[in-house]
Amino acid sequence: LPRIGWFDPLMKRALALTFVQYNDGDTVGHVLAYMTLLPVCLVVGYVTVILFRRELHPITTLVGQGLNELLNGVFKNMAREDRPPGSDKDDFGMPSNHAQFMGFFVAYVVAFLLVQR
Repeated sequence: LPRIGWFDPLMKRALALTFVQYNDGDTVGHVLAYMTLLPVCLVVGYVTVILFRRELHPITTLVGQGLNELLNGVFKNMAREDRPPGSDKDDFGMPSNHAQFMGFFVAYVVAFLLVQR
């Protein structure tokens, strides 16, 4: 195909945010592939609540999640663990972004519920 302005058909990439692979016919893998989108849904939820309610609690939670992501990058550069063979990503694999993101969220919710008692 010919190049048309900024469009070059040979220079395509997958959107890494949602590019999840699972075995065809694996129902559990299919469900877990969708579950990897939970952090994205949580951030959309945070932003929605912040825009409509304008409360300090969701703002601090979102800031905490952001700081947690920065900390994850520091940990990845310290550990320098390669991803498993066959991975399409080229950054370090451990600690897992999803696991640390959800770990922060669960710890925050548990702490919040304990304080509210």
